[in-house]
Amino acid sequence: MKPVITRGSLVTCDSEAIILFLFENSPLRGAARTVDERSGGLLSLVLDAGDFRGKLFELNLLYPKGLIGPQRILLTGLGKKEDATLDILRGAASKAAQKIRDLHIGSFALSLDIGIDSFSVARRAEAIIEGTALGLYRFLIFKSEKDEFKDEIETLTIVEEDPSLLGIIGDAAAYAVAIADAVSFTRDLVAAPSNEMTPSVLAERARSVASDTVTVEVLHREAIEFLGMNAFLSVAKGSAEPPTFTIMKYDGGTPGSRPVVLVGKGITFDSGGICLKPAERMDEMKTDMAGAAAVIGTVKAAAALALPVTLIGLIPAAENLPSGHACKPGDIITSLSGKTIEVIN
Repeated sequence: MKPVITRGSLVTCDSEAIILFLFENSPLRGAARTVDERSGGLLSLVLDAGDFRGKLFELNLLYPKGLIGPQRILLTGLGKKEDATLDILRGAASKAAQKIRDLHIGSFALSLDIGIDSFSVARRAEAIIEGTALGLYRFLIFKSEKDEFKDEIETLTIVEEDPSLLGIIGDAAAYAVAIADAVSFTRDLVAAPSNEMTPSVLAERARSVASDTVTVEVLHREAIEFLGMNAFLSVAKGSAEPPTFTIMKYDGGTPGSRPVVLVGKGITFDSGGICLKPAERMDEMKTDMAGAAAVIGTVKAAAALALPVTLIGLIPAAENLPSGHACKPGDIITSLSGKTIEVIN
């Protein structure tokens, strides 16, 4: 989904659909009031009839029948104005975008003039674009019949009448796209099945983030053993999949500045080992690497946004499975620090 920033008005834009955000039991303001006036009071008619109240995430589709440029108006509720947050705006944008996609519409437009001044134009733009992109996210890599999912929204147009705000909105859009791309990348990692997201594959996904500002080093079993990381290695003993330890560094800080260090758990499948977990919901144990995925995604976002920080990501990745080689209750392991650990479970 590509955001486009353009100067103009919602009532004259050439769009299949527009989204209007409205608060519960509040008078029409901003772009909504303009659309209402140009459409002969269509919005007021619907509100007065009680067919739309603006409750949180409430949706109502209207057809202005040529009274304005757009063919459809999707009213989207934001709930009570005093409860408004950027997260609520993200959620509302997400629900609205999903509805637009369900209508098999490839593009839509909206205005940031939603009748609230507590959030800047930039923050409103970021929230709406992030909410739209993340609401439209779908994990389709393994779908054998993709035709039923072929309807995708290609363009979100933000219409702004004030030319002095176009650059600000454009910068906010670029920021939001970088965040949404990193989150979607992370979701793809977490959603993948464990036979496709092994420790080695997870390390390769981390390598894909490498750039001029991001370095990625992957330690394999021999190097891990040399360092004496026996506690980590004990988790991997029962699996045929070799463990990896990935070190990512984003170098955006000033020389000598203290880094921010993130450690992400990368157990690509956690059966519980010898102390096997119950069968019910065992399939969800593929997500035990979500912490690692979040670290990789964070480094990706930091680099895309050129954040002024030095960021280090540490990602120990392994499978925890039962076998004749698996760690057993009662075993004693000597950790990297030299402290011994008795395994009880």
